[in-house]
Amino acid sequence: MARRTPGPGRDAGDAVRYLLTDTGLPIAVAPPSTIETLLGMPQDVESLITDPALALAVKALLAVVPAAAVCGLLTGGRRGNRARAGFLLVLGGTALAAAGTRVITGVGTHTDGTGSLTVTAWAGTGISFALAGLLTAALAAGDAAYAALPAHAPGWRRWARIGLVGVSVIAVAAPLSTGGAWALAAHASTATGTDADLLALRPAGSSVPLIAAEIQASDTAGRVLILSGSDSGLRVRLWRGDGTQLTDVTPDVLAAQLAARTAAETTVAAGPASTQADARLATTLTDPADAELADLVARAAAGQDEDVADALAAHGIAVVLLTDAAGDELTASTRAGLEATPGLEQLARTDSGTSWRVAPATAVSARVTLRAADGTATAVPATAAGATVVRTTLQADTGRRVLMLAERNDGAWRATLDGQALQTTTVPDAAGRWRTAFIVPAGGGELVVTHGTTLGTIASRGIPVIWAITALFALPLRRRRSTV
Repeated sequence: MARRTPGPGRDAGDAVRYLLTDTGLPIAVAPPSTIETLLGMPQDVESLITDPALALAVKALLAVVPAAAVCGLLTGGRRGNRARAGFLLVLGGTALAAAGTRVITGVGTHTDGTGSLTVTAWAGTGISFALAGLLTAALAAGDAAYAALPAHAPGWRRWARIGLVGVSVIAVAAPLSTGGAWALAAHASTATGTDADLLALRPAGSSVPLIAAEIQASDTAGRVLILSGSDSGLRVRLWRGDGTQLTDVTPDVLAAQLAARTAAETTVAAGPASTQADARLATTLTDPADAELADLVARAAAGQDEDVADALAAHGIAVVLLTDAAGDELTASTRAGLEATPGLEQLARTDSGTSWRVAPATAVSARVTLRAADGTATAVPATAAGATVVRTTLQADTGRRVLMLAERNDGAWRATLDGQALQTTTVPDAAGRWRTAFIVPAGGGELVVTHGTTLGTIASRGIPVIWAITALFALPLRRRRSTV
């Protein structure tokens, strides 16, 4: 099993990767060429405009801004200083774009949602900074040229002034025409196959059956296990709502998934993005929860395993949904295995796929459960999202109990009973020791379970204060007149 080696180099690499990671589903996209990067385009123009002649014309129009920016370096005075400051921004943005396409930031898919591969950072962030610098230098050059040509100058100066206005119009029309061409192409896109390179958004609709949504919204806060067949195998996703939640695709979550699902040498360095986008990911599950869930999916797909339902319930899974894929042998064999697995009761077959309810023999399928001294388990009312997961009243019992959460024991979970902190413990089951558990005394009272760290609490309270101070310093103040 690959391990991540600690050290200053590792910490610096993680910091750079965290900085370059965007919030959202990781999607592998082809990086722009050197020409497109200098023109301020985050991807090849040919992918937006299929006509070669028209694409070449658009590139010529986009080259107006970089050419004008270079002319800005030839100006002097304050305008020249602005142009040189703009080129510093160009150098920084270009370096950021080049570094981003060579740093792996997560485990994702192709633009059409298929496959499983490592994903590099998007070059568009750095290119946006570079384009802002080019515009700054180009505006300085245009300002200097416009000031050097009087409004009513005769002869060639008059025509030069008219030509300068025409160049300004072209500089504005170039990005507008490129955006218009993309909009026309994306309007007819199906967001599947090669069309996903133009528009990766697909109609949302309802991703889970109605009964699954009701279970998710209930006090058990049950989860839905989504299984989708692909060329590389079964794709496994765990949903707490009607689709992937924003909190599941933040940079810290994506970084943790990358560290837990790839080998150490994969996360240390990355080659050019063009080679990374073509390489399939060899998954190495170092996280105990991921490894256990992958094993459960394999056993459920094989069928006839009597312990699968109880183990799925330990993950808080209440419904298993297998998406339809016509003519896919893997999907057909997985459906047959799930139908033959004890403890999985088929619900319905909808547009989303075929779903089964998890009906364990002894366990309880819930996000939070309370195991009494005699071994019986009951569900504790919980929410699917939010910092405060549980706020309820517990009745007194005859003995000590164990509160178990279907959450990784990351050290950030806190539980109190009438304000008294509960002691953490290890889940007594051989499997599922990755879960968070607390010892609950025999007495009753108000139970509160939260997730968060001291640093996170300070940051959440300090950020609004910093914004208020910034806004206060930005207010214009009238200067007092001083007399001598």
